[in-house]
Amino acid sequence: YKLKGLSNDELRQVWMSSTVPLCEELGLNVPAHFNSETEEYVLDYPFPCEYDAADKHWVFEDGETTWDAVFKRWKGRGPMNEIYVESIQRSRRDVGGWLAGKRQA
Repeated sequence: YKLKGLSNDELRQVWMSSTVPLCEELGLNVPAHFNSETEEYVLDYPFPCEYDAADKHWVFEDGETTWDAVFKRWKGRGPMNEIYVESIQRSRRDVGGWLAGKRQA
């Protein structure tokens, strides 16, 4: 339906065109630069890159990874997933019980 109006890449360029100059103005080092030939912002690190979940840091040294590896990591959910899901389900039950009690009144 084209509700967004812009692609993810176009949205990323809009965001970077305001964020990167602001960060640079504030003296922050940003791992991106403006390429005057292509007239777009370019990341200065491999994308997508690996994430070391045990040490909790991005692994830039190994270069670019595959999107299949990224999706596998996302589908793995992580160690807090069970706690997160249980919390959501508990909140849903609490609200459901509250609404059921409210209807009886």
